[in-house]
Amino acid sequence: MGLAMSDGWRARLERLQRAWPRLLVFKTLFCGAPTSERNVLGIAEDYREDPKLFAALDRALLDLARRHRAFMVVFKDQVDADAEMLAPLKRLGWFEGDTFDTAIVDTPYKSLDEYFTQLGSRTRKELRRKLRQAASEVVVETSSDIGAIVDDVYRLYKGVHDRGVMSFEVLTPAFFLNFCRYMPDNTLFFLYWTKGDESSGRRLVGMDFCLHFEDRMLAKYTGMDYAVSRDLNLYFIGLLSNIEWCIQNGKKSCLLGPGSYAVKQQLGARLIPLRTLTKIVNPVINWFPNQFTGPNLPTRPLIPSLLQTESVVGDRRVPTLYWFLLSMAIISEVGATSLLKLTEGFTRLWPSVIVVCFMNCRSFFAIVLRRIAVPVAYATWGGVGVVLVTAVAWGWLGQKLDTAALLGIGLITLGVMVIHGFSKTSHA
Repeated sequence: MGLAMSDGWRARLERLQRAWPRLLVFKTLFCGAPTSERNVLGIAEDYREDPKLFAALDRALLDLARRHRAFMVVFKDQVDADAEMLAPLKRLGWFEGDTFDTAIVDTPYKSLDEYFTQLGSRTRKELRRKLRQAASEVVVETSSDIGAIVDDVYRLYKGVHDRGVMSFEVLTPAFFLNFCRYMPDNTLFFLYWTKGDESSGRRLVGMDFCLHFEDRMLAKYTGMDYAVSRDLNLYFIGLLSNIEWCIQNGKKSCLLGPGSYAVKQQLGARLIPLRTLTKIVNPVINWFPNQFTGPNLPTRPLIPSLLQTESVVGDRRVPTLYWFLLSMAIISEVGATSLLKLTEGFTRLWPSVIVVCFMNCRSFFAIVLRRIAVPVAYATWGGVGVVLVTAVAWGWLGQKLDTAALLGIGLITLGVMVIHGFSKTSHA
């Protein structure tokens, strides 16, 4: 989950994960293609709207996820055409999302010099300087067989994997060797060696694992020795080596993958948006993300999506955003009320600070009243708040209720349900 956070929040999460390593880490079953730049799907045209086919696919994937104790199933790296083909799954509780864009450089050039002419003068000058420096320190080789040096290649891959913020599965040495064995005509490793001298000899300090096809090349995984990578400009040398090989071998494009977008766009890359389609195995948890996305709802960004979608209470339509803010107001109110006891009359600092922060519920509620009628909004806030605070008091503070109190709480819950199910007074 840290992938969706800013650098500051990700650093805080990493500190917490030192004490709780599994915090916000979810085992995921990914559906995708390891040999392509996108998800590869094949559904016969006559069956693309067949509900039985998609129901069977849904059941099979969830069964597989349960066997592996996965938290969710994700179709990854979909372009728009893929997403459209899997659209029937959204009626079964799957929800769309955005993932990291992929970067691609078009290479219809006769030489690297011609490619450089398409770049800005400052970028061109900087890249030439890096290439001159690398020529005296680094030797670039290509190979489709790394059997003799697989341990060194894997060491470099692991170095990047372990430091990356976008790390998913951990590959094995056999993964790379199997490409050499079963797809030698499509497999290409760029190997970056230091020149060394007679006493020290050369040393492998970087690698790129790529797959090439008739008109394009895909840069799949990279690895480098961080002790020397910055001084040797290995990242830039790797990108330029990939692009130059595509130009020399008549490929139309070089796919550089996600991440480091500013650098790649500086090198002339364009970004291709990719989508995901996800279902959480637990149906209760899966219900929540489906409230903010769905078969006909936009997926980016969240707040405009909430503004553009509506829910119906009675004969009135209210933008989903206002129900979302009402939920935030209720959660804040419950948090503040539950913690009041710990403040000991606001004589303890940190519980008091937390309670004050939770009191922003009033600001949420003020916005809610712009579109939801006061009786409905306040009844919902008060009713749901009472039920949740009572549950917290019972479960956390040990304040148990008798039969009469439980009956009263039940009537409050019933009242809120009646308002939302039958009242036509929803619009402010």
